[in-house]
Amino acid sequence: MTEQPGTPPELNDDIPPPPPEPPTQPPVDPPEIPEEPVVVPEYPPDPPYDG
Repeated sequence: MTEQPGTPPELNDDIPPPPPEPPTQPPVDPPEIPEEPVVVPEYPPDPPYDG
């Protein structure tokens, strides 16, 4: 492969450009939400009113 005159070395096909590095930022953890216990009612639900 003949190198064309005036071609900067960055445009050569022999050496691929390095991939861009990802930004180094710490991962954001979601705030811990305490799970509320499910309160089961002790009384039966009201029957449907068919009036």
